[in-house]
Amino acid sequence: MMETTDLDLREDFQDRKVSPIEELEPIQIGEAPHQ
Repeated sequence: MMETTDLDLREDFQDRKVSPIEELEPIQIGEAPHQ
């Protein structure tokens, strides 16, 4: 059971890391040409 939780937490962590990165990607691209 502990192993399952570790995997679930790891997957959630990766998803969270991609969430902010994907959101920053479009923001940086839009600011790049603006600057």
